[in-house]
Amino acid sequence: MIGYAVTKGWRDEGLNPARWPKHLENVLPAKGDIRDIKHFAAIPYQEIPSFYAKLKTREGLAARCLELAILTAVRTNDLLTMRRDHVDLTARVWTIPKTKTGVEHRVPLSDAAADLLSRIFADYPDDGSGFVFVGDKPGEPMSNGAMLRCRDRMIDDELISKGAMTPHGMRAAFKSWAGDCTSFERGVIEACLSHTISDKIEAAYRRSDFLDKRRKLMQAWAEFCAGKTAEIVTLHA
Repeated sequence: MIGYAVTKGWRDEGLNPARWPKHLENVLPAKGDIRDIKHFAAIPYQEIPSFYAKLKTREGLAARCLELAILTAVRTNDLLTMRRDHVDLTARVWTIPKTKTGVEHRVPLSDAAADLLSRIFADYPDDGSGFVFVGDKPGEPMSNGAMLRCRDRMIDDELISKGAMTPHGMRAAFKSWAGDCTSFERGVIEACLSHTISDKIEAAYRRSDFLDKRRKLMQAWAEFCAGKTAEIVTLHA
């Protein structure tokens, strides 16, 4: 607004008193320090195998969507807008063209995730929209509410407790498990979650998305979710 006034000749050109760089940033706290952080309810990773087993008994596309949310640890919006032509079951890779952070993200598919998608493609034919998880309205993707309703029905059936989880919270469960129970480096774990690199120098020099290492980590996660390991062991990248 001040720049506009200068252009119109209504104000002499000079320092904008509300400028943030090299001005207000010196006297006010950083935006991130005062922003409220909202945490999504998440099941402790130790309880994921039990929840996953219960979820697999539920019928419907919303239950399969929630199942894939666990196996891939992706953001809910990326999952709901997933398209069939972005999935390569031969290479076992799902490519998200543009995530919340504005970049392409390749998701390695574990054996369980690839098998699940194969079943979804067979059981739920394309309605013409190309979406993997179609909604109630033709041509539109499923809403987050569909997964929440699936969760609520599990609460009603006393399979899980109220307030125990949200679909997005599955990412937190994965991150806690990977940090506590594996030896994969932090960069690999963060890459699985498609998190941006806060360190500008590290971001400038990173040229890999760790796809091969992430594939091993996601396979280990899928096996843990399925209860295939009797005890948690340290996994090597």
